[in-house]
Amino acid sequence: MDVLRSCSVCGMEYSSHATHKKWHAAFLAQSAKFALPAYGRRLWTYRSCEEQKSVAWEALRGGDLQLELRVAAAERILYAWFCRSVTDTVSLDHPDFGEYCAMMLAHDAAFPQDVHAALARRYGLKPGFIHAGSYYKAPG
Repeated sequence: MDVLRSCSVCGMEYSSHATHKKWHAAFLAQSAKFALPAYGRRLWTYRSCEEQKSVAWEALRGGDLQLELRVAAAERILYAWFCRSVTDTVSLDHPDFGEYCAMMLAHDAAFPQDVHAALARRYGLKPGFIHAGSYYKAPG
């Protein structure tokens, strides 16, 4: 029986070193291209994305924070979705964070109206690229 291991860098759980090597290399290349310094040197792993989203959603739902702080929380959620979208494949063919936000904001009304409006002013709206209910941008 194969032993399941977990990589502390890329977050992949694997039993095959060959598979892990491919995805690990892709994660590092994607991080070099897409990671935002404000959020760390690497893209967030699945576990980090879930933790960050949980904290950010709690802040957004609290409602008593200033708009600027709620927008920052929503951006953390967008960044978590972005990390998941980038790392769903081994490709480097993905829009950058700003363009991704514009695509997500064009169809997603998950955030309170004032937060959504502030984000739309910052990133714009780019409809038709990501299907409603999804966080994923397919390459190509």
